[in-house]
Amino acid sequence: MRRFFYIILTLLFILSCGPKQENVKRIMEDGVEVVINHLEPYKLKGEPDELYLEEILTIDMEEDAIAELGLADAHTFDVDSEGNIFLFQYPRENEHLVFKFNRAGEFLMSFGEVGQGPGEIQHPGYLRITSEDEIPIIDGPAKKLKYFNTHGIFLRDIRFDLIHQPLRGFELLENGNFLIHYISLGPSGEIQKLIISIFDPGINKIKDLIDYDFPGLEGEKMSVFLEIPIVGISKSQIFLGYEKTGKDILVYDLNGGLKKKIRKKYNSIAVPDELKQEIEERKKRLKNIPVWEQIYIPSHMPLFQYFFTDDAGRLYVVRSEKDKGLGTNICDIYNPEGVFIGRKSMGYFDLLKFIYLNQPMDIRAKNNCLYCMREKESGYKELLVYKMRWE
Repeated sequence: MRRFFYIILTLLFILSCGPKQENVKRIMEDGVEVVINHLEPYKLKGEPDELYLEEILTIDMEEDAIAELGLADAHTFDVDSEGNIFLFQYPRENEHLVFKFNRAGEFLMSFGEVGQGPGEIQHPGYLRITSEDEIPIIDGPAKKLKYFNTHGIFLRDIRFDLIHQPLRGFELLENGNFLIHYISLGPSGEIQKLIISIFDPGINKIKDLIDYDFPGLEGEKMSVFLEIPIVGISKSQIFLGYEKTGKDILVYDLNGGLKKKIRKKYNSIAVPDELKQEIEERKKRLKNIPVWEQIYIPSHMPLFQYFFTDDAGRLYVVRSEKDKGLGTNICDIYNPEGVFIGRKSMGYFDLLKFIYLNQPMDIRAKNNCLYCMREKESGYKELLVYKMRWE
């Protein structure tokens, strides 16, 4: 009997020393649920919270074999449902725009003619591949959204009259709606506002999500980080963060209905001295461009820089922290309900290069793989692919 008693005590001690299962705090504000997160992730019973990455593939744009295909410098990329990888480049004379590789990194084909004819594109803006494996490409000068299948066959186009904001542009939603970041003009053609709205498949507005003043209008000072909203899209939700109006991440359904807010505590990060020096040197080189006189360096880095999601609906928030050893970004990870469940170093997103050099350095999580673009010391880019495993 005494032995049985000691066994029970030992089991209770082991259980008490195991991971603490926490109750997630939720409150209601103005009829909207707010998920309260802390500096450290929650431990949720039965939910995997540790992400492991295993590098499985690299496509190096510096290799001669890649250059011989006509792919000089991939601007961005995406992946279809079968794991085929599509690298997109800006127009080059007598070269295609889209290059398709299989999941093993073997080149399959290229397509996308530059021009003004049917199915041709003058200046492309690349969107995400749809769940039906259609490739939508914006042709800005023609004001058309053109669709291709993954074999390069032109399918159809849609005309639009909006002046979209290139840094955030269009997002095609799972229900066929669009989320569009665009410029609102006044009667005389002057810029009034920047607006993010939901549009139906025919590009008719359904609902505005947010509007804000164009940075730097009328000579006002503006942060070097621009302070513009950040958007992430999953199959069922839209995540929107705009630090200028608060630290909450707003969660909408695909018709623009506000579902909840994600609230979290953060440690502020000072702008590193080396980054300040880099920005100041850039300002000196570009001193003849008037807009640089309006730019100032804030004391702290943005709380978040980029959002992406995975097939399970998790949200990955790219923070301004970096893993100094790997050079990768630190990401906060939330489950689909907005609960902070983990933190991981992944991807190479650079907000300043995105804003001023139009280099997205996108990150994708798809087909249980992580895909991210990285710029090498040589200046060439490479696409890295990792297997994702949650435990």
